[in-house]
Amino acid sequence: MWWKDSNFSASNVPTPQHPVGEWTLSQGVNITGVEPSTSLGYTNYLVYQSADGTIQGANVLFFGPNNTAPEDTIVSPTDRFTISLSNGEVSQNVTGILSTHLSNTALRTESEGVILAVFFQVEGDGIQQYNRDGSGGEWYTATTPVSNSTTG
Repeated sequence: MWWKDSNFSASNVPTPQHPVGEWTLSQGVNITGVEPSTSLGYTNYLVYQSADGTIQGANVLFFGPNNTAPEDTIVSPTDRFTISLSNGEVSQNVTGILSTHLSNTALRTESEGVILAVFFQVEGDGIQQYNRDGSGGEWYTATTPVSNSTTG
């Protein structure tokens, strides 16, 4: 993962380990098997499409030259995920259209607490929403209500 510190203030003195204004490859984050033309989403997780079409996420911590990702620092089963759906007996990974545009967000709800929502295309021109509890658990499909109202 590449990072760039663009804080050019007098108190931010560049060093060889922490340059300012230059793109620098972080040694702490290496996520392999990513679809070359994937889009990326980031809220609580960095979300991307893998080369096999599945939608995956990693708990990347962004700290300039000291970035980390689960491949280097797995501390919890919730640090990495692949979106899958279960019918109670079998779990199957969900694949999106290759190079789908994707987005994700964390939503606070009154009834469920924080949920992680990921949006992408699985077929045709429709967008599908997948949710799970913010701290892990099973994925489920959801719908996003869209208001048809107009403002005058």
